[in-house]
Amino acid sequence: MLHRRFLLFDKSYSFVYNTGRRDQLTSLSYNEGTSESFSYDGLGNPTTYRGKILEWCDVNKLASYNGNEFAYNAGGKTMKKFVPLKYILGMIALFLIIPMSIILLIAFVIGYNDFTVAISIFLGALVISGPFTYFHNQECASIVIHNNTITNYISDGTDNFGWCEELSKVKKVQIVDKIEVQKYFKQFNKKQAILIDFGNCNIKYIYIGLFSKSQIRKLIELISPN
Repeated sequence: MLHRRFLLFDKSYSFVYNTGRRDQLTSLSYNEGTSESFSYDGLGNPTTYRGKILEWCDVNKLASYNGNEFAYNAGGKTMKKFVPLKYILGMIALFLIIPMSIILLIAFVIGYNDFTVAISIFLGALVISGPFTYFHNQECASIVIHNNTITNYISDGTDNFGWCEELSKVKKVQIVDKIEVQKYFKQFNKKQAILIDFGNCNIKYIYIGLFSKSQIRKLIELISPN
């Protein structure tokens, strides 16, 4: 092990490096008695850092850090998850604004009594659990792109939900109106969608009415064939 000691701002720091690879810091200690250790895998990727666990994939891509997981698309870029902004605002209204408004209305109309308390507790549970449930299950309202696949979790009342396809099979991507979508999905009654041709008569679409313009542009950029 290679030891180095420094004095910075009246504090003594001691660094220990791997003798085989001098760019690998294995431990750090300073004069308050605090110490930290670092470890690495056979490829030189850190596996512990400041008490946190790191895992790697595909040689040098970070797979997880302190319980947070990461994934990558076919081009090696970090996974993209598109959650519609309008959907998030709708969840806030559904689970927060509406229940609170009802509670205030009940209290104003019938006064403060046992019934009011019971209803308030029930609606209050929605306020607390609703957003938590949504953010815990974001994939129920999102487009997920990773590992050369695209998965659609946006539900619009048709059977176009939950499909997963390989991006390498994409032949054509275009924004179309409902008349074009209805050639393949007769139940579709929204205004616009991204129509995706995966070849061999395999046509899918993504309803884009809930997405922002920047999200739509980025989505098309990611799924369009090279």
